[in-house]
Amino acid sequence: MWNKGGALIHRVRAMGYMAETGARSIAEGRTAIDTETTFKDMRILNREMYDGTIGMLYPYVGAGIFSV
Repeated sequence: MWNKGGALIHRVRAMGYMAETGARSIAEGRTAIDTETTFKDMRILNREMYDGTIGMLYPYVGAGIFSV
């Protein structure tokens, strides 16, 4: 299960769940950011959250796992 892309599939699913949870937290006002906040704003408002988000996303983008 963990070879031939299995681990990658689980990572992508986890990323989706994290995105869904984050979107729900933003919509419910449980974070310092809101639906109009940009990454630049997030860096100013909550540097720790910004660094964590970029740190999590960078390997996926570097591997070409993203959608436009």
